[in-house]
Amino acid sequence: MSDNAYLKVKDYRLKNLDLLLDSGDVVSLLDMYAEVNIYQDLFGSPLSCHITISDAVDLYGKLPIKNTEKLKIVFSSPGDQEITLNLSLYSREKINLSTTGKTSQYVLKFVSPEVVFNATTKFSKAYTGKISDMVGAIWSELFVGSKPIMIEPTEGESTLVLPVNNPLSHIRDLSKKAKREANPDEVNYFFFQDFKNFNFASLGAMFELPVKTNFIYGDPSAMGPLSTLSSKSVVKDVYLTGKENILHEIKKGIYNGFVSAYDATTKSFGGLRYEYKEAFDKIHHCNQHPLTTDPVLETLGPLAHYSTGFFGGGFSPDLTMKRKSQLGSFLNKRIKFVVAGNSSINVGDKIHIDFTQQTMTKTDDDGMNKYRSMDYIVSSVKHTINKAFGYTMTIEACSDSYAEPLPESSKFEVENQQGRLAQ
Repeated sequence: MSDNAYLKVKDYRLKNLDLLLDSGDVVSLLDMYAEVNIYQDLFGSPLSCHITISDAVDLYGKLPIKNTEKLKIVFSSPGDQEITLNLSLYSREKINLSTTGKTSQYVLKFVSPEVVFNATTKFSKAYTGKISDMVGAIWSELFVGSKPIMIEPTEGESTLVLPVNNPLSHIRDLSKKAKREANPDEVNYFFFQDFKNFNFASLGAMFELPVKTNFIYGDPSAMGPLSTLSSKSVVKDVYLTGKENILHEIKKGIYNGFVSAYDATTKSFGGLRYEYKEAFDKIHHCNQHPLTTDPVLETLGPLAHYSTGFFGGGFSPDLTMKRKSQLGSFLNKRIKFVVAGNSSINVGDKIHIDFTQQTMTKTDDDGMNKYRSMDYIVSSVKHTINKAFGYTMTIEACSDSYAEPLPESSKFEVENQQGRLAQ
């Protein structure tokens, strides 16, 4: 597809889709692919790519494919960043044979080369210093040929003896112990990969990012000045996937908790109490207002309870409690939607989504639903390039807060057909 061939909102340019053989030969898959799916996930595995192949020349049987091949993919959406990925083939699946006995369709699965190396590598080592420095040391010592990892500094120093495990598993475990240097009350680090790098970063830093892209969902006639937004920003197939289950939230300690600990050095017990209301203003949030109101919080006692043996040394006993609250809050406002493809969108980006007000619901503002319209962090994204239907994204995004405060006393008002208010 030429640079001037962008005609539709889902258009794209797939410049390279090359299978690199161990012999040095290059096989272009541009004429063979039916669909390309690229996955990013804040919570899960590093970047991966699945390609559905429609094979008219029996490439699979003639090579044969051995799972040692590499992939170079270069693509972009109109006006957005060009992405170049170099991945390793690790699986060939769902193989269908034609009536002639040739392989006609199959799926090739690729991952970052670091994942393949990680699967074959285990180590144990002692480190002293900041957790962020430990992560940097693991990366520079083991992933010698990889891009440098992007690391946000952590607070405090400690001595750790890492047990025998894979390097990526060690880094994930360290993310659960990390406090942010810019704000030690924020214990919400993630280890993830985007289109540029591997990253070790906190939610607090993501919350401070500028909004990358604006999206809108709802009736276009109600969008007002926002109707000037490109149709590329209009989302569809929206699912509110956050559970917003108060029983689950109480059990997990989102709103409060108590940690008891035994100090082996002094042979004594101690405890710490955590209160969501007191902690809210001490850390950054995606939006400005809490997930619930003061009257609700006042009815909740410290029902979530954790035990630890590190009261007098090691990691502070409230670290686990704070992390559970901060990550649980982040998953409360969770949505999933489909939108036209944008190669500049990455997991970890901050986006804004406006929802138009539902029909017949009273509004005295700009026509937007103020309890859904807000900033979110992209927690996962599937980039889909389909030869027949173009480039789309399936995005899951989360927020730990509201853009508008919840009312302490709720009222429901609608407008009837004559425009009069009814309760």
